[in-house]
Amino acid sequence: AHSGEFLPGGRVVVVATDTGPQAQNIALYDTRTGQNASALWSRPAVEPHGAVYGNGTLYVSQGAQGSGGAVLAEYALANWSSARPGLELMHSTSLAGLSSAHDLTSGPQGSLVLCTAKHVWRFDSLTRSTSPYPLATLYALGNVKGVSFSGGLAAVVQGGWNELVMLVG
Repeated sequence: AHSGEFLPGGRVVVVATDTGPQAQNIALYDTRTGQNASALWSRPAVEPHGAVYGNGTLYVSQGAQGSGGAVLAEYALANWSSARPGLELMHSTSLAGLSSAHDLTSGPQGSLVLCTAKHVWRFDSLTRSTSPYPLATLYALGNVKGVSFSGGLAAVVQGGWNELVMLVG
């Protein structure tokens, strides 16, 4: 799995990209049923990497490593109070020109932050547009795997896993 995100009602969504059949998917689980529970809902997805839930919408970054185009998919919670909840694709925003959409995280002031092979971007959910991340030092970093924000600082993982971790602020 690449990313997991808690959802209302004790549920969690997991996005996974791996090799093999059904290894690239978005799956919904109920945390109250314990470990190794079966997915309540699952759908194939093109190289999903990051998931962020906010304001009733689940955002999933998809399409890395030359899959033909990165997208940011927006899902609504569907049949949420039933025994068979799911996610409904509401919109898919093409991230044309952005290479290898990777990690997606919540940023300052409710923004979404998308990491790619070449830059770090801010996604505006109202206009469904991307722009270079306002902190020039952060935007200029390439090959960023993930970013986490706290108290005006950004912790950045760059390069291979655990290759370089730095604070930017």
